[in-house]
Amino acid sequence: MPAYLAGRFGADAQILRLIPHEPRRFDPGTLIYRSADADQPLLAVGVVLRQADNAAMALVERSAAATAAPLHIRDHGRAVRVKIES
Repeated sequence: MPAYLAGRFGADAQILRLIPHEPRRFDPGTLIYRSADADQPLLAVGVVLRQADNAAMALVERSAAATAAPLHIRDHGRAVRVKIES
């Protein structure tokens, strides 16, 4: 994890594997939100670290990771639904 992300999504943020509901590749630094409607950087609950095959490795705040609700990666102005790989 890059040093500049330390603490950005809480001291207990987790690195997770996120699976998109449609085939997609995400750039590092792409923000993750709880809602498809959110698009402001301060509302982000995570960030993509890197692509890993058909998934994205991401740093996500613990409270967002703990729910069963899907997350959304905002990619080029469009929200893409993703689920946390269990």
